[in-house]
Amino acid sequence: MKLAYIRVGYSKEVEVYVYNEEMVLKKGRFYIIETIHENDFGYYLGDVNNQAIINDYNNNPDKYFKVLRVPTNQDIQKRKEKKLKSKECFEIALQKIEEFGLPIKLVNTYYFFEGNKILFNFYSETRVDFRELVKNLASLFKTRIELHQIGIRDFAQHFDLYGICGRETCCSTIKTHKYSVSLKAAKEQNLNIKASKLSGICGRLMCCLNYECENYRETGIPNIGDEIIIDNISFFVKEVDRNKKTIHLFNENDEFKEISFDEFQKVGCQNCSKNMGNT
Repeated sequence: MKLAYIRVGYSKEVEVYVYNEEMVLKKGRFYIIETIHENDFGYYLGDVNNQAIINDYNNNPDKYFKVLRVPTNQDIQKRKEKKLKSKECFEIALQKIEEFGLPIKLVNTYYFFEGNKILFNFYSETRVDFRELVKNLASLFKTRIELHQIGIRDFAQHFDLYGICGRETCCSTIKTHKYSVSLKAAKEQNLNIKASKLSGICGRLMCCLNYECENYRETGIPNIGDEIIIDNISFFVKEVDRNKKTIHLFNENDEFKEISFDEFQKVGCQNCSKNMGNT
């Protein structure tokens, strides 16, 4: 068995799926997959090489869904029809939401491939009683209706937006928003703790704060302001560059010096903080 990254049809989530080694999956192709709802379309992105994920599969194989087969021409035609119906359902649902006067922002509608359920994702800042809306929609479409209230991060995920880095937002391209982001991640990376600098388009802390956080937890590295003695001269840490693995120092005479992590391990730290390693 092999593991693959699959973008699930009814969302932009990238999940790990298992498939038989006899199957030859091609990047950029759609396949019929299992989901928590029913069989549906999934977009193959590539195989999993992450050893931690592979180990988790070996220990818990039953929790992973399977890639079932290559879709037939009939499957593809059926999916096209469901996509058209999804658009129709979206427009009708918008009208009904307005009629019921609900404080809802409808995000998207998905008519499942098997045809026995329609999913409506919506965002609202408050809890909403949408039971009457569900009954009304069910009577109109003659199938199961599921209204799902999503959070602000999930709301932002559904749009092709760009961050301050100039690239597509993390949440709309890869699975990041399921992991909580805290100010601790920013502090560990010695970032300026200002909401305007750290907030993404959704108004919450940016997902990318979690990216390099693990590297900053490397132990044995000094903190900003720690004292290092080199050739009997006292220097203080001005900056730590984790990517280049260098430490920028200065002394009381405003003399600057740069040393590598390896050089630091030789000279050591004379007056380091107790939490050394969490720069």
